[in-house]
Amino acid sequence: MSGRIDTPLREEDWREPACLLRTCGTGERIPLGRIIEKLDLLLGREDAAGAERHLLYWEREAQAAGDLPGRSAVCGELAGFYRKSGETEKAKLFAGKAVSLLEEAGLDGTVQWATACLNAGTVFCAAGEYGTSVAFYEKALPAYSGLPENDPRKAGLFNNAALPLCALRRFDEAEKMLLEALKIASTVGKKDEEAITCLNLCDLLVSRDGVEGSAEEVSPLLDRAEKALSSPALPENGDMAFVFEKCAPVLDRFGRFAAAGELSSRAAAIREMLKR
Repeated sequence: MSGRIDTPLREEDWREPACLLRTCGTGERIPLGRIIEKLDLLLGREDAAGAERHLLYWEREAQAAGDLPGRSAVCGELAGFYRKSGETEKAKLFAGKAVSLLEEAGLDGTVQWATACLNAGTVFCAAGEYGTSVAFYEKALPAYSGLPENDPRKAGLFNNAALPLCALRRFDEAEKMLLEALKIASTVGKKDEEAITCLNLCDLLVSRDGVEGSAEEVSPLLDRAEKALSSPALPENGDMAFVFEKCAPVLDRFGRFAAAGELSSRAAAIREMLKR
């Protein structure tokens, strides 16, 4: 999703639309750009109920219009929304819908479909269904292999796919993916992805080699993660606040208490700024 929205709400943003797509089934496309813009605004203001209503409304509109790709995109947003709010069954339902709608549209094998598979893999990993998660990631790999060598979307796939592989103790496969993700993130300057990858590698090394056996490798990775997360290039938006909130407890667990506290404070400051 995009970052902070500074423009004021227009009437069409706050008033429930009088079905902008009354021509049901004619192939009209829902306005995804506006939908995501309003979603970011609602989430930035921590209006979870409003964000849910907004997405469910447009999921129905896309269904009425016969817009399968648009409906898939909204279902993907709903899956992410419910994953973050801990509503696992709803997240799984909409993640599966996002994939199947693109298959119904004949778009399986495309990067758009692979991205829906990636998102589904993330949802099922969060639900502890690691085998299903890996299966979704494996579906996405062929389409992503056709992307440019250092496309940051590849780093995201490798990072996410490594997590259920680690949980299944398939450490060598996971390490290979994380090292590739780290290479891409470093090359393209994605500091948040670089930090996340370093921390994922720390968890892998400790799980595989134990605390003492991994100490020499873990310490420089933690240093690198801290440096990446302190980069002034990182945007101050809701997505970055979420990254800080996820990284802080990992750093805390590895004894980097000052860095963890700083990230938590930065996340809280961003949340407050977005409410204004």
